[in-house]
Amino acid sequence: MQSNNIPKITTKETEHLRETYPALSHLEAGNVSEWLQERKDQLFEMARVSENEADMTRVLGLMASGIGAVCYAVNPLAIVGGLIGGAAWLWFVVEHSNRTKEIAPLPFVRGNFVDALTRAGDYDARSNYQADHLANTVKFLERQSAEEYAFLHAEFENIGQYLTQVEPGKRFYAYRWMFGWFGKLKCCGSQT
Repeated sequence: MQSNNIPKITTKETEHLRETYPALSHLEAGNVSEWLQERKDQLFEMARVSENEADMTRVLGLMASGIGAVCYAVNPLAIVGGLIGGAAWLWFVVEHSNRTKEIAPLPFVRGNFVDALTRAGDYDARSNYQADHLANTVKFLERQSAEEYAFLHAEFENIGQYLTQVEPGKRFYAYRWMFGWFGKLKCCGSQT
């Protein structure tokens, strides 16, 4: 009923931004907690997709390198495909290292390979690793999305309480404003 009276303040610059969020009418209608949880879940799912793509990149890079090296005897041009696959694999390993601060050259193995081998025989270490792995999945998000996930994770209740007090039609902008200040204060707080 109120959703018909909600003003739509959209510019060319912000239209793509609004489309990446869950249904804003849900937020503006007063379902703040549900909308925030949906956004948090959406960000986590984006991280899982990026993680899976990262694993596939490593698998395909290693396969292309291996096939190129093996088929070099049959066709000398096969080495070019192997070099391209190896370069893609190396590029991803470096990008992943920059993002997560850990070197993970093998697909589906996180962190140090020796640590992965020691976890193989220890149930408690595997359980702890699984919990840490879910928390570290967020590292696969782009920087701004990872900051937004951290914002939602750290301030979920405060955000919800504040947004319920904001009048309909302004909740999304209030959310973006709060997120912007979270990033600024976090940045300035870490420099002092």
